[in-house]
Order: sequence, then C-alpha cells, then structure tokens
Amino acid sequence: LQLGGSVKKLNVNSATKDELKVHPYIKWNLANAIVEYRNQHGAFKSLDDLKNIAVINEATFEKIVHYLTL
Repeated sequence: LQLGGSVKKLNVNSATKDELKVHPYIKWNLANAIVEYRNQHGAFKSLDDLKNIAVINEATFEKIVHYLTL
C-alpha cells in the first residue's frame, strides 16, 4: 500500500486556536493550551517545547507531532 501526497502541517507558532482545534487529534482544550503557552512564553523554538505544556503527555505528543511544524 502506498499513499501519495503530503500531510498539511499546522504551524504551532502562528496557528490560532480555531485552526488547531479542527485537527482530529487536537481538541479545544489542547489547542487552547498550546496558544496560551505560546502567548506566555513566546514562540516555540522546537516541537519538543510542547512537552512543557501540562496537558501534553508523551503519548499525546507522539500522536500530534507529525502534524505540526514551526
């Protein structure tokens, strides 16, 4: 089985809560936490910075990281 095309990635440094929450793995509370963390701490320097958000555990991080970019 081969899939063509590419995955549209969401930029965690510029995406709004509404843009993030549309993703099937990112519910409103997670989108809100990402944007609020960014507002308080500035732009993410790496996707690993998402692990600093209390509601993101390792399993959640591994599930969403493939759909995000800086």
